[in-house]
Amino acid sequence: MRFVEARPYADAATAARRLLEIANTIEPIQDGRIHIEKINLPFLREGATPGEYGAALDYAIAQGWLWKHGSGTYVKFTPSGAELKGWQRKFEELIELPDGRKLKTLAEAMAWLAKEIPKSEHKMEKVQNAAHFVTRAAEHNGPMIFAQMGMLQAIHRHRERVFNPHRKDTHWGKRKLKRDQ
Repeated sequence: MRFVEARPYADAATAARRLLEIANTIEPIQDGRIHIEKINLPFLREGATPGEYGAALDYAIAQGWLWKHGSGTYVKFTPSGAELKGWQRKFEELIELPDGRKLKTLAEAMAWLAKEIPKSEHKMEKVQNAAHFVTRAAEHNGPMIFAQMGMLQAIHRHRERVFNPHRKDTHWGKRKLKRDQ
């Protein structure tokens, strides 16, 4: 009698959900395209077999979560697949808060905006922009970098940026033309 370890991605539904999680971490290009190699390589590196990858992709397509182009070179989230990812999308770099906690997902970011910022400051432009970009990233598959920048501006909304003219030397007026020498 042989003992065989259970494969983590033997179940197509579990594997498809993991495939969607991997796809959520990838910034889409053009009109929401995610190149297939950006999701299959990380999936296979986690120990899945090519057969499990194929079954996971087929399951995600059959459930209507992903759409695969005829050439097989890229996939896109369908509207029902976008609902699965939305607010659970993760920031590429964790956002550190002043108290040391870190925000990982769009849901955590929006919850922080709602709970930690006083109501009197909700109308501030930086807070409004952060809320807009976080919502756009979650509900319309917007760029995560804008959500991240908006959150950083909202977190540091009271910090005044100071221009230091002595920080960089300019070349203006120091250059001499050959004819003037």
